[in-house]
Amino acid sequence: MAVKKPSADSGKAEVEAYLARVPEPARTTLEKVRTIIRAAAPREATEAISYKIPSFQYKGALVWYAAF
Repeated sequence: MAVKKPSADSGKAEVEAYLARVPEPARTTLEKVRTIIRAAAPREATEAISYKIPSFQYKGALVWYAAF
């Protein structure tokens, strides 16, 4: 039985839900970091939650980011 991979849209929605739970000022900072990563990452990179934090995936894990 094949494992169904989450769609890029579901990963983006999960990341947005994560960010919505982060208190300010960390949320604004993470949104800026997300924008910078998105601009620098390959176009095919997708967003996901990995290890319970936001990440970008491209041929495997590309980068994780979070606030603690």
